[in-house]
Amino acid sequence: MTGIVVFVERVFDWKMPKWAFVAVFGGVFLLVSFFLAWRDQYHEAQQVPVLRAQLQDKDKENKELKEKPAQVQVNLPEMVVNFPPQMAYMASTDIGLVDPKFGSPIAVTMTCKNISPSIPAENATCWRHIELVDTSLNYLKQPIVTESVQDKAYSRFEMSLINIEHATQTYGPGEAKFGSVFTKEIFDETFDRAFTAATKTILVTGQYDWQDGVGKHSNQICAWLQMNPGVAIGKAPITWNYCSHHNGLKSHLR
Repeated sequence: MTGIVVFVERVFDWKMPKWAFVAVFGGVFLLVSFFLAWRDQYHEAQQVPVLRAQLQDKDKENKELKEKPAQVQVNLPEMVVNFPPQMAYMASTDIGLVDPKFGSPIAVTMTCKNISPSIPAENATCWRHIELVDTSLNYLKQPIVTESVQDKAYSRFEMSLINIEHATQTYGPGEAKFGSVFTKEIFDETFDRAFTAATKTILVTGQYDWQDGVGKHSNQICAWLQMNPGVAIGKAPITWNYCSHHNGLKSHLR
Protein backbone atom coordinates (compact mmCIF):
# COMPACT_ATOMS: atom_id res chain seq x y z
CA MET A 1 0.00 0.00 0.00
CA THR A 2 2.79 2.41 0.90
CA GLY A 3 4.59 1.60 -2.35
CA ILE A 4 1.49 2.38 -4.39
CA VAL A 5 1.04 5.79 -2.73
CA VAL A 6 4.70 6.74 -3.28
CA PHE A 7 4.49 5.62 -6.94
CA VAL A 8 1.39 7.76 -7.61
CA GLU A 9 2.90 10.80 -5.88
CA ARG A 10 6.13 10.60 -7.92
CA VAL A 11 4.52 9.92 -11.32
CA PHE A 12 1.67 12.41 -11.15
CA ASP A 13 3.39 15.01 -9.00
CA TRP A 14 0.58 14.72 -6.47
CA LYS A 15 0.71 14.91 -2.70
CA MET A 16 -1.79 12.90 -0.62
CA PRO A 17 -3.39 15.01 2.09
CA LYS A 18 -2.55 14.09 5.64
CA TRP A 19 -6.17 13.36 6.54
CA ALA A 20 -6.43 10.99 3.56
CA PHE A 21 -3.14 9.30 4.47
CA VAL A 22 -4.33 8.72 8.04
CA ALA A 23 -7.76 7.56 6.91
CA VAL A 24 -6.42 5.14 4.28
CA PHE A 25 -3.63 3.59 6.30
CA GLY A 26 -5.54 3.65 9.58
CA GLY A 27 -8.56 2.01 7.97
CA VAL A 28 -6.48 -0.61 6.17
CA PHE A 29 -4.49 -1.54 9.27
CA LEU A 30 -7.65 -1.70 11.36
CA LEU A 31 -9.34 -3.95 8.81
CA VAL A 32 -6.28 -6.24 8.65
CA SER A 33 -6.01 -6.44 12.43
CA PHE A 34 -9.75 -7.14 12.72
CA PHE A 35 -9.44 -9.88 10.12
CA LEU A 36 -6.44 -11.50 11.80
CA ALA A 37 -8.15 -11.41 15.21
CA TRP A 38 -11.33 -12.90 13.72
CA ARG A 39 -9.31 -15.63 12.00
CA ASP A 40 -7.58 -16.62 15.26
CA GLN A 41 -10.90 -16.73 17.11
CA TYR A 42 -12.44 -18.75 14.28
CA HIS A 43 -9.67 -21.36 14.42
CA GLU A 44 -9.97 -21.58 18.20
CA ALA A 45 -13.74 -22.00 17.92
CA GLN A 46 -13.19 -24.84 15.46
CA GLN A 47 -11.15 -26.65 18.14
CA VAL A 48 -13.84 -26.39 20.84
CA PRO A 49 -15.96 -29.39 19.69
CA VAL A 50 -12.81 -31.53 19.38
CA LEU A 51 -11.59 -30.55 22.86
CA ARG A 52 -15.06 -31.06 24.33
CA ALA A 53 -15.25 -34.55 22.81
CA GLN A 54 -11.78 -35.41 24.17
CA LEU A 55 -12.79 -34.16 27.62
CA GLN A 56 -15.99 -36.21 27.54
CA ASP A 57 -14.02 -39.33 26.53
CA LYS A 58 -11.57 -38.73 29.39
CA ASP A 59 -14.42 -38.27 31.89
CA LYS A 60 -16.02 -41.50 30.63
CA GLU A 61 -12.72 -43.37 30.96
CA ASN A 62 -12.18 -42.09 34.52
CA LYS A 63 -15.72 -43.06 35.47
CA GLU A 64 -15.25 -46.58 34.09
CA LEU A 65 -11.98 -46.97 35.99
CA LYS A 66 -13.67 -45.91 39.24
CA GLU A 67 -16.61 -48.27 38.72
CA LYS A 68 -14.48 -51.17 37.51
CA PRO A 69 -10.79 -50.79 38.34
CA ALA A 70 -8.26 -52.73 36.34
CA GLN A 71 -7.67 -56.18 37.72
CA VAL A 72 -4.15 -56.91 38.78
CA GLN A 73 -4.01 -60.65 39.04
CA VAL A 74 -1.09 -62.45 40.55
CA ASN A 75 -1.71 -65.66 38.69
CA LEU A 76 1.59 -67.39 39.30
CA PRO A 77 2.88 -70.29 37.23
CA GLU A 78 3.83 -73.50 38.93
CA MET A 79 6.98 -73.10 40.93
CA VAL A 80 10.20 -74.39 39.41
CA VAL A 81 11.76 -76.61 42.06
CA ASN A 82 15.44 -77.47 42.02
CA PHE A 83 16.25 -80.44 44.24
CA PRO A 84 19.10 -82.91 44.39
CA PRO A 85 18.77 -85.87 41.97
CA GLN A 86 19.02 -88.31 44.90
CA MET A 87 15.99 -86.71 46.61
CA ALA A 88 12.25 -87.27 46.08
CA TYR A 89 9.97 -84.23 46.07
CA MET A 90 6.23 -84.20 46.84
CA ALA A 91 4.25 -81.31 45.35
CA SER A 92 0.76 -80.25 44.38
CA THR A 93 0.84 -80.08 40.60
CA ASP A 94 -2.50 -78.28 40.29
CA ILE A 95 -5.40 -76.84 42.32
CA GLY A 96 -8.94 -76.81 40.95
CA LEU A 97 -12.28 -75.47 42.15
CA VAL A 98 -15.35 -77.70 41.88
CA ASP A 99 -18.40 -75.74 40.73
CA PRO A 100 -20.20 -75.09 44.05
CA LYS A 101 -23.79 -76.22 44.61
CA PHE A 102 -26.27 -74.78 47.11
CA GLY A 103 -26.64 -76.99 50.17
CA SER A 104 -23.22 -78.66 49.72
CA PRO A 105 -19.73 -77.89 50.99
CA ILE A 106 -17.32 -76.10 48.66
CA ALA A 107 -14.79 -78.52 47.20
CA VAL A 108 -11.26 -78.01 45.90
CA THR A 109 -9.28 -80.69 44.06
CA MET A 110 -5.54 -81.12 44.55
CA THR A 111 -3.00 -83.55 43.13
CA CYS A 112 -0.35 -85.03 45.38
CA LYS A 113 2.62 -86.01 43.21
CA ASN A 114 6.22 -87.13 43.54
CA ILE A 115 7.86 -85.06 40.83
CA SER A 116 11.20 -86.84 41.12
CA PRO A 117 11.92 -88.84 37.94
CA SER A 118 13.93 -91.52 39.74
CA ILE A 119 13.59 -91.53 43.57
CA PRO A 120 10.51 -92.90 45.43
CA ALA A 121 8.94 -90.83 48.21
CA GLU A 122 8.45 -93.18 51.17
CA ASN A 123 5.92 -92.82 54.00
CA ALA A 124 4.39 -89.85 52.19
CA THR A 125 1.42 -88.00 53.67
CA CYS A 126 -0.52 -85.25 51.93
CA TRP A 127 -2.24 -82.99 54.46
CA ARG A 128 -4.73 -80.60 52.87
CA HIS A 129 -7.30 -78.11 54.12
CA ILE A 130 -9.44 -75.23 52.80
CA GLU A 131 -11.31 -72.48 54.60
CA LEU A 132 -13.26 -69.33 53.80
CA VAL A 133 -11.47 -66.08 54.68
CA ASP A 134 -12.22 -62.37 54.49
CA THR A 135 -10.66 -60.16 51.82
CA SER A 136 -9.43 -56.59 52.05
CA LEU A 137 -9.11 -53.91 49.37
CA ASN A 138 -5.60 -52.98 48.27
CA TYR A 139 -4.57 -49.51 47.05
CA LEU A 140 -6.15 -50.31 43.67
CA LYS A 141 -9.47 -51.15 45.39
CA GLN A 142 -9.05 -54.82 44.53
CA PRO A 143 -10.02 -57.62 46.96
CA ILE A 144 -6.99 -59.53 48.22
CA VAL A 145 -6.12 -61.79 51.15
CA THR A 146 -3.60 -59.96 53.32
CA GLU A 147 -0.39 -61.56 54.58
CA SER A 148 -1.74 -61.43 58.13
CA VAL A 149 -4.83 -63.44 57.18
CA GLN A 150 -2.68 -65.90 55.19
CA ASP A 151 -0.27 -66.50 58.09
CA LYS A 152 -3.05 -66.91 60.66
CA ALA A 153 -4.86 -69.38 58.40
CA TYR A 154 -1.71 -71.44 57.99
CA SER A 155 -1.09 -71.40 61.74
CA ARG A 156 -4.62 -72.74 62.30
CA PHE A 157 -3.96 -75.44 59.71
CA GLU A 158 -0.71 -76.54 61.41
CA MET A 159 -2.42 -76.75 64.80
CA SER A 160 -5.21 -78.88 63.32
CA LEU A 161 -2.96 -81.41 61.57
CA ILE A 162 -3.43 -83.95 64.33
CA ASN A 163 -7.19 -83.98 63.66
CA ILE A 164 -7.03 -84.17 59.86
CA GLU A 165 -7.64 -87.58 58.32
CA HIS A 166 -4.67 -88.81 56.35
CA ALA A 167 -3.15 -91.86 54.72
CA THR A 168 0.52 -92.76 54.35
CA GLN A 169 1.89 -94.48 51.27
CA THR A 170 4.94 -94.66 49.03
CA TYR A 171 4.87 -92.67 45.80
CA GLY A 172 7.07 -93.98 43.03
CA PRO A 173 8.90 -91.63 40.65
CA GLY A 174 6.33 -89.45 38.90
CA GLU A 175 3.42 -91.14 40.74
CA ALA A 176 0.44 -88.94 41.65
CA LYS A 177 -2.80 -89.23 43.56
CA PHE A 178 -5.84 -87.05 42.92
CA GLY A 179 -8.00 -85.97 45.86
CA SER A 180 -10.58 -83.46 47.05
CA VAL A 181 -10.90 -81.40 50.20
CA PHE A 182 -14.10 -79.73 51.46
CA THR A 183 -15.05 -76.72 53.55
CA LYS A 184 -16.80 -77.16 56.88
CA GLU A 185 -19.30 -74.50 55.81
CA ILE A 186 -22.24 -75.25 53.53
CA PHE A 187 -22.51 -73.13 50.41
CA ASP A 188 -25.67 -71.03 50.69
CA GLU A 189 -27.06 -67.68 49.53
CA THR A 190 -25.12 -65.78 52.21
CA PHE A 191 -21.80 -67.14 51.02
CA ASP A 192 -22.86 -66.71 47.40
CA ARG A 193 -23.47 -62.99 48.00
CA ALA A 194 -20.16 -62.67 49.84
CA PHE A 195 -18.25 -64.32 46.99
CA THR A 196 -20.02 -62.20 44.37
CA ALA A 197 -19.21 -59.05 46.36
CA ALA A 198 -15.65 -60.40 46.74
CA THR A 199 -15.69 -59.89 50.50
CA LYS A 200 -14.84 -63.57 51.05
CA THR A 201 -12.76 -66.11 49.19
CA ILE A 202 -11.19 -69.57 49.50
CA LEU A 203 -7.75 -70.19 51.00
CA VAL A 204 -6.02 -73.54 50.50
CA THR A 205 -3.35 -74.84 52.89
CA GLY A 206 -1.34 -78.02 52.73
CA GLN A 207 1.73 -79.88 53.92
CA TYR A 208 3.26 -82.85 52.14
CA ASP A 209 5.56 -85.00 54.28
CA TRP A 210 7.83 -87.79 53.01
CA GLN A 211 11.23 -89.37 53.41
CA ASP A 212 13.89 -90.77 51.11
CA GLY A 213 17.54 -91.77 51.25
CA VAL A 214 18.52 -88.18 52.02
CA GLY A 215 16.18 -87.71 55.02
CA LYS A 216 12.74 -86.43 56.00
CA HIS A 217 11.10 -83.51 54.25
CA SER A 218 8.03 -81.28 54.44
CA ASN A 219 6.68 -79.13 51.63
CA GLN A 220 4.27 -76.31 52.52
CA ILE A 221 1.42 -75.19 50.26
CA CYS A 222 -0.67 -72.01 50.58
CA ALA A 223 -2.82 -70.31 47.93
CA TRP A 224 -5.97 -68.20 47.72
CA LEU A 225 -8.61 -67.75 45.03
CA GLN A 226 -8.83 -64.37 43.26
CA MET A 227 -12.44 -63.14 43.31
CA ASN A 228 -13.84 -60.57 40.89
CA PRO A 229 -16.50 -58.18 42.27
CA GLY A 230 -19.84 -58.72 40.59
CA VAL A 231 -18.96 -62.17 39.23
CA ALA A 232 -20.46 -65.24 40.92
CA ILE A 233 -18.12 -67.93 42.18
CA GLY A 234 -17.65 -70.62 39.58
CA LYS A 235 -18.36 -68.17 36.74
CA ALA A 236 -15.12 -66.17 36.76
CA PRO A 237 -11.75 -67.42 35.45
CA ILE A 238 -9.98 -69.50 38.10
CA THR A 239 -6.98 -67.54 39.33
CA TRP A 240 -5.00 -68.91 42.27
CA ASN A 241 -2.41 -66.73 44.00
CA TYR A 242 0.46 -68.06 46.07
CA CYS A 243 0.55 -66.86 49.66
CA SER A 244 3.45 -64.61 50.58
CA HIS A 245 4.81 -67.34 52.86
CA HIS A 246 4.36 -71.09 53.40
CA ASN A 247 5.21 -72.26 49.92
CA GLY A 248 8.16 -74.58 49.44
CA LEU A 249 10.41 -76.88 51.39
CA LYS A 250 9.92 -76.45 55.12
CA SER A 251 12.52 -78.74 56.64
CA HIS A 252 15.15 -81.29 55.75
CA LEU A 253 16.02 -83.62 58.62
CA ARG A 254 18.98 -85.94 58.22
